[in-house]
Amino acid sequence: AKQAALHGRPVTTITNGFDPDAVNDLPAPLTQQFTVTYTGLIYRGRQDPTKLFDALRTLCDERRIDRRDVEVRLYGPKQLWVHDEIESRGLGDVVRQYGPVPKGKSLEAQRESQLLLLLAWEKPGETGVYPSKTFEYLAARRPIFVTGGAPEEDVKRIVAETGAGVAGVTADEIKERLLAFYREYRNGGTVPYCGDSQTIERYSFRNIARRFAEVLDGMTKKVQ
Repeated sequence: AKQAALHGRPVTTITNGFDPDAVNDLPAPLTQQFTVTYTGLIYRGRQDPTKLFDALRTLCDERRIDRRDVEVRLYGPKQLWVHDEIESRGLGDVVRQYGPVPKGKSLEAQRESQLLLLLAWEKPGETGVYPSKTFEYLAARRPIFVTGGAPEEDVKRIVAETGAGVAGVTADEIKERLLAFYREYRNGGTVPYCGDSQTIERYSFRNIARRFAEVLDGMTKKVQ
């Protein structure tokens, strides 16, 4: 709406999407541990992994999570500031930075994980950021946990409308929802996935391309 008012022209938002050939159609075997996986760079000052770290440390201290069950896996460039945040909380045996891996390994790690971590954008006023991993995660068909950011955020809307996961903004919400995921894991051996495949298909490259074509057709008709 702001862009339309600024330029005096109709504005249409078309998101990124996922490769339909990369969908986890025949679900990959899951890890035996309660694995929480993040793939990609963590942008300092714009994303905050410490909110999850704090929740995990508290739950371990309260003995509501057995740290021997858990591994938080960070795939992407190793960052010293992330290492320091992990070590300052005594989580070096639970949270690990694995460094950069090939694309195929990244997708494999997503598909085998009990839970996929999505760090929301922390910069005020920027609620329309769509990390590309959002759509990779949809294709992986594993539960997504969005932490931090603003309550009303486009990426949270996508996760909610597809049923692919949940979000936690405050420290209490993150702690409560992480514990709920862990209890599901302990009770059934896996965290169940509840994503709606038809809604998720809207974000397939096929449908994104179709949407783009419709917008272009509409513009052509107006010119004629």
